[in-house]
Amino acid sequence: MKQTRLLAVLLLLLLFLVAQRAVVAWPFTAEQYQPVYSSQNGWYFSISASKSDGGELDGGYGAVIEAKVAPATGAPAWKANGSISVYIDNVDYTITVKVLYINPSTGLGAWRVLDTVTGSTYSEAPSNFQVYVPTKDVEYRKYYSWTLPSSGDYPAKVRVEFSISASGSANPALTSGYATVGGGC
Repeated sequence: MKQTRLLAVLLLLLLFLVAQRAVVAWPFTAEQYQPVYSSQNGWYFSISASKSDGGELDGGYGAVIEAKVAPATGAPAWKANGSISVYIDNVDYTITVKVLYINPSTGLGAWRVLDTVTGSTYSEAPSNFQVYVPTKDVEYRKYYSWTLPSSGDYPAKVRVEFSISASGSANPALTSGYATVGGGC
């Protein structure tokens, strides 16, 4: 009876091992949007955004977890003539990667911290907009990658927790109309 139960657990675990091979990604962003008008030319508008969140991914032997952190700017609404510059002068972040390891012999699992990284990045120069541009990341991206082990306790799930914050400014130079600019990370 005990051997049958153990065999059933091992078969379920084997099915789980085969089915969970890839790690999928999802975007996390923190952005602030600012409407600007031609009457506000020459004004500098502060942009600041922050967020703490997390999520779980499927793991698997040899799965790769990747993270990218970057300043983000854009002009997601545009009904104007002229231009706007947006500068993100600071992005701070912390990323913690936790893995649920399952012991193949017992079927018992435990969460363990794989790694925690902290850092900062910024824009190299202001982004200048004269038309609609969706908010997207700009230069000075920071990349991180972790590869889960290919043997031993099975890395079944990955939990990624993060906190990000960004600050910067927007400066309109519009001749007419209005626009919305965004910045963050």
